[in-house]
Amino acid sequence: MSMLQKKPVFELKINGFGSRYFVKLNGVVVIRQYNAEQQISTKIPINHYMKSGDNLLAISAWSGDGTPINPNANIAVEMFVSEHDSSNGRYLVTSINYRNGVSPQHSAVSDSSSSGLFDSRQEFKMDNLGDVEVFSIEEVVTYKSFKCSRKINIPSSIPLWTLFSSDEDYY
Repeated sequence: MSMLQKKPVFELKINGFGSRYFVKLNGVVVIRQYNAEQQISTKIPINHYMKSGDNLLAISAWSGDGTPINPNANIAVEMFVSEHDSSNGRYLVTSINYRNGVSPQHSAVSDSSSSGLFDSRQEFKMDNLGDVEVFSIEEVVTYKSFKCSRKINIPSSIPLWTLFSSDEDYY
């Protein structure tokens, strides 16, 4: 049986510097950073933002003053899962690693984890028969901002939280 069908514990590990940014999960802002000069390094539990099936992890970054984003800006977001009742370790589900200032031939998120199928019964190793699907990162880049998102289809025993049946917020 997959650890995802027992008592999975999800968390985001976030490291960021050089930009103002939001990290969102399923449309909910998990962290806001308005001080581009402050470095953040934190872990945030996210079970209450997760659902069984499709989940969307997103980053929005900007300078805040209408200029281009600092060429040294970087935001690394990693999603981990562990089993509540076990000490068998935690496993990387996916990551988005944004690095500004890369050459024009490369994507700012090229250091992110791979897309594909992964097997939660085999320590999230890539497997064509895997039960977790991590999709490619979609990017929107402008002169002043960077946005990206990644869909993750992750079947789990997590209940459908009420927020998923509430009205959408349009602000």
